[in-house]
Amino acid sequence: MSTLRTIEREIDVLKAQRDRAKARQLQAMRGSFISCTRCQRRSRLSSWTFIQKMWYTPPEGCTGGDHWNRSETRLCYMICPKCQAEEYIYTHPQRKKIVRLADDHNFSKDQLFKEIIKKEDKYSMA
Repeated sequence: MSTLRTIEREIDVLKAQRDRAKARQLQAMRGSFISCTRCQRRSRLSSWTFIQKMWYTPPEGCTGGDHWNRSETRLCYMICPKCQAEEYIYTHPQRKKIVRLADDHNFSKDQLFKEIIKKEDKYSMA
């Protein structure tokens, strides 16, 4: 067997290991518990609904504006799966944990949360 073929096999093995590790990482993140400040019950991150706040920037001139902006995770909301309370992430006691889970990895919010709701505001937040 050629040296190149041996290296390609090693790379394939490493890619498979990486994919399995990423799948385990995603599963662990989705299984992290978040407490509701209203009902005091804990639920896995994967059962919470994430509310993505967005605002519109109207067109200005030939090249500026006419796009939707997304709020940072810490300025968004989540809905408790147990009592349906809307939790503002910025004031949540576990804010750092929520932001770290949602932003510090290569997983989309669609992969982490049960559902994503986009709340669009036509008025600029700037």
